[in-house]
Amino acid sequence: MKAGTSMLTGFVVALAIGLIFGAASAQAGITIDYLIVGGGGGGGGWYGGGGGAGGLIYATNVTVSSSSGSVTVGAGGGSNSNGGDSVLTFDGGPTLTGLGGGGGGYAADQGYPGSNGGSGGGGAERGTKPGGSGLQPEINGVGGYGGGQGGAISGGGGGAASAGAGGSSGGHGGAGMDIDITGVMVGYAGGGGGGENGISTPGSATHGGGAGGLKNSYGPEAGTPNTGGGGGGAGNTNGGSGGSGIVVIRYDMSNNGGSIKSDDSVYSTYTTNGITYAVHQFKTPGNSSFTITAAGTVFIVR
Repeated sequence: MKAGTSMLTGFVVALAIGLIFGAASAQAGITIDYLIVGGGGGGGGWYGGGGGAGGLIYATNVTVSSSSGSVTVGAGGGSNSNGGDSVLTFDGGPTLTGLGGGGGGYAADQGYPGSNGGSGGGGAERGTKPGGSGLQPEINGVGGYGGGQGGAISGGGGGAASAGAGGSSGGHGGAGMDIDITGVMVGYAGGGGGGENGISTPGSATHGGGAGGLKNSYGPEAGTPNTGGGGGGAGNTNGGSGGSGIVVIRYDMSNNGGSIKSDDSVYSTYTTNGITYAVHQFKTPGNSSFTITAAGTVFIVR
């Protein structure tokens, strides 16, 4: 076999490096950027609080030297429920976890507080229940924020950049972050808006979070898939589901010395400022793994 080639057994011999029939790739020892976002929490049902955003980790210029590792993408939470964690692990290196967002509190009976999570869920308006705490540890200046306390309406879920607003302040979801790691600016990890029982306007949301619902008028919005946005709190229905999380790995193709071929829709390239980047987006909730060959090729197998 000629130098610079490798074989993905059972599929195809590929030149140098590539995402081939479901296998993503990146060169060993090269510098990468990555984004990890946990699944958003579901909004609370029946005048419930907004779901908290999934925890967000974003880093650039990180050198990969491990021989293998794994990826987990967290699912969005259902009504009143936390989202799942998203994880990027390099064997022999760090395990990086974006915590799932906290579910919004629901107002049945006496009302319930928002749940703790990557960012906390908003508290129910009934009983002015408190929002959950943001548990995402601060990495590179980004952590998790708490959900808002219920009041005139239910509280908004916390986001990656700010806390959810209390019900006396509109119940809006906390702000997330705009990040361009795929060649397109995308809003990630916004909290869901609080729901309302028909007297006031429900809470709004940004950065992938879902707006709250209004009793007998319209339901809550779900968080946007693959943003980790929290689901909107409900009027008199179930809460909106949280948006699923995502893991993204990006690297400079000029370091690879070869072409990339792909039949996998999560792979893309783009060029900016004279640099062409390869981008591998892991979008489907669940697990995948990767290995780094001695020749300097990483195959990430879904």
